[in-house]
Amino acid sequence: MSKRGNEMLYRRGRIWWIQFYEHGKRLRMSSESTDEAVARRLLRDKLARITLGEPLVIRSRRSL
Repeated sequence: MSKRGNEMLYRRGRIWWIQFYEHGKRLRMSSESTDEAVARRLLRDKLARITLGEPLVIRSRRSL
């Protein structure tokens, strides 16, 4: 597990997951990769989009 501020990388089984906050809401998503570097790049991309005010594209497997 790797943690920096409110962001975090962690593994579930062999897959790396990322966790971060946007507007006080905790968001978690799978990197869909077993490579930690891929998860780090995904987390960095999501944080950059938040900083720039761009919309995040997050797929949900839950139906409303």
